Amino acid sequence: MAEQTNVEDIEQALVHMRRSMSRRSLQRRGDPHATPVSGALFATLDALEDTPLGVTEIADAIGVDQPRASKLVARAEAEQLVHRVAHETDARRHELHLTRAGQRVIAAGHATRRAAVERALEGFSDRDAANLARLLTAFVDQW
Repeated sequence: MAEQTNVEDIEQALVHMRRSMSRRSLQRRGDPHATPVSGALFATLDALEDTPLGVTEIADAIGVDQPRASKLVARAEAEQLVHRVAHETDARRHELHLTRAGQRVIAAGHATRRAAVERALEGFSDRDAANLARLLTAFVDQW
């Protein structure tokens, strides 16, 4: 088990990262020409990046209730960032898919996050950056 001080330091670093992201600081640093979306709408799109989901699954993925997820999905549809497709086996259900515009918003988000990581790694040696990547990946896998 890690020393208590290490656990506290890691926990505080995670809190700091979460708070800075929830304040949309990454979004403010992003491409000024990218489609601006709220943090909640970006989270909705981000949840759909790897797999189509229904509204209930989106609600679970982003930690909101179903009515809030429905509003976010309706907004994403109005902005043509997602489209509905009938579920393959249950015609009563629909899956949401990213449109090309939605994919561009996600790609801009990735570029913004990568640029923030690059800035944070300035001053790290290549070896230290590689060690951080390895250890952070292992940490997240254990999470």
